[in-house]
Amino acid sequence: MVPSGDQSLAVGARVELTIADSGGLALSQYVSQLVEKTVRTGVWRLEFWQGISVGGNSAERVEYRFGGTNRCGQAVFVERKGKVYTWRLITGGSTCGEESAFGGIVASFRLVE
Repeated sequence: MVPSGDQSLAVGARVELTIADSGGLALSQYVSQLVEKTVRTGVWRLEFWQGISVGGNSAERVEYRFGGTNRCGQAVFVERKGKVYTWRLITGGSTCGEESAFGGIVASFRLVE
């Protein structure tokens, strides 16, 4: 689910990095609006949401289920200078638990000047 005009990069078969304009919103507001919309429209069933740190930056981590097969999804949002960097992991309903590799990818993420 990449909004029009955003940039997206596939990192393997199940991981994606999207870069979007924050629209002037603080990170918590941006994530809150996205989660509210995807839950309200039935796209996501929220399972977990917490504030974390990625590369020394404040971040938000969201875990959710979606689709008729109850697939697992995880998204980590990091904001810097008006851009929101979103790492997403999508797995099958029976293959949830691949987050250890995803966690390593996200943990290595650094924003440089």
